[in-house]
Amino acid sequence: MNKLLCIKGYRVNNQNLLNEVYEKHRVAIDELRKRTPGLSAPILIKIPASYASQKIKLMVVGQQTQGWGDGGINDLLACYEDFNFGESYYSSPFWNVTRKIEKILDVQKFAIAWSNLNRCDFNDGRPSYDAENDLALATSSLLLAEIEILRPDVVIFFSGPYFDRHIKNIFTGSHFESVQGFTERELSRVEHELLPLHTYRTYHPKYLRMSGIEQRFLKYIEKINA
Repeated sequence: MNKLLCIKGYRVNNQNLLNEVYEKHRVAIDELRKRTPGLSAPILIKIPASYASQKIKLMVVGQQTQGWGDGGINDLLACYEDFNFGESYYSSPFWNVTRKIEKILDVQKFAIAWSNLNRCDFNDGRPSYDAENDLALATSSLLLAEIEILRPDVVIFFSGPYFDRHIKNIFTGSHFESVQGFTERELSRVEHELLPLHTYRTYHPKYLRMSGIEQRFLKYIEKINA
């Protein structure tokens, strides 16, 4: 058993482990936000009660939020839980495609994990290059810890190729393997010792749809559950 998940011979609550990780990074993130007005509070995962019981545990990773809550760790966990994986965002390509993947993989609706490569947004959008680098220094180990604790079976980076440097910086030594029927920019499998076999990077769902790739991508995802 992963040593992070076992203390003195018994399994501990994974949310508590996540909260401990978030607490260790709290001061660094707060200081960065003070130095960078406009930087949002970070996205922190509140694990759904039904996540652990899924036959296939799914995690989706985006770019950054478009506005987020504020406050302490408990406030941000409540914000995550209330958002409920875009339950009310019917027209959002990101969550619309995620719902389709849940169905394809027989994952209960909203029983997934969601995180972002940029832990915070900047004025509801992507941070500047320098702010993004500062953010990465302060938070890059968070995604590593989340994946190590949550142990998903499938990870999908909806980040597009322009965020590949973030993935490579977080997962040192990772590399991208082309997938048959797609260009490397359209869909790649990401290989790293901490990532599950079925880890993929593709475009943000909005661009997946605009470029006409969405259906081919979903057809490929069906092979995971074949």
